[in-house]
Amino acid sequence: MVKYAVVDLETSGPSIDRGDKIIQIGIVVCQDGEITDRYNQLVNPHLSLSRTISRLTGIYDHMLVSQPSFDQVAGQVYQMLEGAVFVAHNINFDYKFLSTSLKKAGYPPLKNPGIDTVQLARVLYPQAQSYKLADISETIGYQLDQAHSAYEDALATAHLLLAMQTKVAHWPASLMTHIRPFLPFLIRETGAYLSSWWADNHDQLASQKYQTVKGLCLSQQLFTGEIVPDTSRARPVLRPGQQHMLTDMVDFINQDQGADIAFVNAPSGLGKSLAYLLACDQAVVGRKLISTATIMLQEQLVNQSLPALVNYQGLPVRITVLKAAHHYIDLNHFLGYHQELMANTKRINKKQALTHLAVLVWLSETTTGDLSELNRGLIYDDYWQTMRQLDCQPASITDWGPYAFYDQAWQLAKNADYVITNHAFCLNHQADLQALDLAITVFDESHNLPDMFFQANSYRQSLADLIKSLDEIQAGLLSLADDLVSQSNTVKAFGLMRQASLLVDRIQVHLDQAELDLKGNFQAKHYYMNQPESHFYLSSDQITTSNWWTDMQEAHRLLADLTELLTKLDQLIDESPIVNWLSWLTDLTKPVNLAEYFLILSCQQEDDQLDFCFNCYLKSSNQSLARFIQSFNHKKLLVSATNNILANDDYIETKFGLPHYQQLTYPAYFNYQKQVSAFLLTDRPSIDKMSEGQAAAYIVDLLTQVWQPPILKIQVFFQSYSLLDRVYHGLDERLAASDMADVFAQHPRSSKQKLRRQYDEASRAILLSSSSFSQGVHLASGQDLMIITRLPFRSPNDVFELAKADLAKQQQQNYFNDYALPEMLVRLRQLLGRALTSLDDHTYMISLDHRIIDSSYHKQVQASLPENMTFVPITLESFLNQVYNL
Repeated sequence: MVKYAVVDLETSGPSIDRGDKIIQIGIVVCQDGEITDRYNQLVNPHLSLSRTISRLTGIYDHMLVSQPSFDQVAGQVYQMLEGAVFVAHNINFDYKFLSTSLKKAGYPPLKNPGIDTVQLARVLYPQAQSYKLADISETIGYQLDQAHSAYEDALATAHLLLAMQTKVAHWPASLMTHIRPFLPFLIRETGAYLSSWWADNHDQLASQKYQTVKGLCLSQQLFTGEIVPDTSRARPVLRPGQQHMLTDMVDFINQDQGADIAFVNAPSGLGKSLAYLLACDQAVVGRKLISTATIMLQEQLVNQSLPALVNYQGLPVRITVLKAAHHYIDLNHFLGYHQELMANTKRINKKQALTHLAVLVWLSETTTGDLSELNRGLIYDDYWQTMRQLDCQPASITDWGPYAFYDQAWQLAKNADYVITNHAFCLNHQADLQALDLAITVFDESHNLPDMFFQANSYRQSLADLIKSLDEIQAGLLSLADDLVSQSNTVKAFGLMRQASLLVDRIQVHLDQAELDLKGNFQAKHYYMNQPESHFYLSSDQITTSNWWTDMQEAHRLLADLTELLTKLDQLIDESPIVNWLSWLTDLTKPVNLAEYFLILSCQQEDDQLDFCFNCYLKSSNQSLARFIQSFNHKKLLVSATNNILANDDYIETKFGLPHYQQLTYPAYFNYQKQVSAFLLTDRPSIDKMSEGQAAAYIVDLLTQVWQPPILKIQVFFQSYSLLDRVYHGLDERLAASDMADVFAQHPRSSKQKLRRQYDEASRAILLSSSSFSQGVHLASGQDLMIITRLPFRSPNDVFELAKADLAKQQQQNYFNDYALPEMLVRLRQLLGRALTSLDDHTYMISLDHRIIDSSYHKQVQASLPENMTFVPITLESFLNQVYNL
């Protein structure tokens, strides 16, 4: 019977080699699937602990004075570990620290076999959002209340070990067959013990939950698209505003004459998602398309709004969720990559192997094949790029049945009541969606449509890719000579080949010269920006007077000639690669029309090479957007909390290009005058007048003063991730570790879903987020305080803002009044609309930006605020007196 000793240490610092020592030992012994022994001991290190360590562990010097030294407990520790497998959550730290400590105490260094539960959890729980001990414990249903206590951490790790042993025992033989070759890549003896758990305890009946297709172990249970009533939940009760919305939208849908587009302006908290779903369900016979701004909002619809609809109506509905193909795993590519890795296990690296192990486990569990289920560390791995580059056809229903996950989502759409997608997908798959015989389309968070349409109608040309493609075409033309000997029309073909080869040479001369000129103009600027990819807006005058533009124009003219020559040559040669070359040229050589597009140049460092890309965007896209919306030949609902902010200033017509529509507008559900106390702090200058360092210190001081009862939940909105990071690190220096555990910070690649869940579940927390975090995100509970650091203007130096300013000048418009201010007000209204979640909430709101009431446009700001909401100037002292009744 194998004995497992699960160990966790708290230490005075990270390095035993530099004199750090153990201050607490926790050991939990497991045998035969049960916990059989426990050990918990504080240790006197005979040195003073740093403030950081005490904050982290909750252990202070006075707690250790009367405790034994490590020499005094080493014998008992050594005895508990004797003959045991050493288990730890990050084994390399605990194993080395304890082994060295034992050696110093006169005992032999450890030679125990070891298992690392961090690494193993990454493989066995690929859908977990985090592998921190507290988070992964929650995943298995164990609550770790006192993290960074050695005993509590060891106990949590022991429960994790037992859960993993049980999970492995339930795997089918087909999964274990694929996994076994990659187990040696796991640290120490982790892989060998995983294999033994399966061999010794394999449950034959568990195999019934799995399906083997082309040798791959897949989940037998797949997403069917059906949502059924949940009898354990009460039927939702409609709010008066929801009922009003429902009635109006049903009337609009049923009307035979008038506009077929309705802008529905429903303030946050009114419950607009359920209202428009009910209107569609009651008034529309046929398939409904619901398009949201983000994939996260798609998930909210599927997990919250649609189940509420089903429970209200008491009837099941069938749905499908459509995302771009790259969001799903393609099993043809995966199988090809798996076979390649299996054949080369001695040549692959550890990271590839561990990612592949995790994906094999995930495939046996996923019901959708949606890659967003995976931990973000797995999604962004280079593993996926390598897999997608394999030369094979995409998975299809014919080959894989319902396991062709992307095709299966479309298959479900043919019988779905509701098709749930996002705006980006909708814009790129317009014809395919319309072929589903839709009866109505709802664009939720529709104020995002103009910007998304703008992005969707852009294209990008890489100079490096074009040069590389031409090199391959030149080499391909030379290799075709051998094939021509045995074919007819040889003389004519050779003539065309020679012309094509000479053309390629001429094009490359122009491209090389353009690249040289671009480097002369932008290489130093890119270097000093210190970014992996830098962007530069170039006006039409800057472009047309540059030498590189002249060379690029001539290259494009010659590329058109080359395309014509290659087309003729393709007709003379059988089974040639020319059709692929033509495809490359089509993708890479679309000419830039400066009358219709503006250009943003990007510079990206690839190894030692600098690649220049031309990013082209439509100057005026509102008319094209109008045509897109009108192409859905049925009723359309454009729903948002912000559509009517500037309706009197032709905002909708300007942004959407729609002259005819119906407005459905509703008053605020919440009483903002009573439920929100909004203030402008006047102690310091306006934050837009401060340096970043001054602003960070100001915000940290403010948060440390106000984060106390009754203010327990605080959300701070930033315009800059750099300032957000400085505030986070400033709080880390000022707050205890137990407090910092409840400070959550958004980063460009962090998961909004995870942050939202963590913040919702905490009873006391600070959330540092970007201003855009609030778009479409509904927190489960209200907040005690919201802090707006700056008005959500975009930086005027942003390349897109520079383009808008240039375009406004060309069209004799005012950039600030016609672009910057209206767009800021939309973002501000969206942000403020998330302050409340129920009629029982009360929220304090603080602005650190004086422009909210003291600017030439303060009246427009006031008009955009929720009804009866006003920011009142106040000093911090007066604010604290009011809140805490001092």
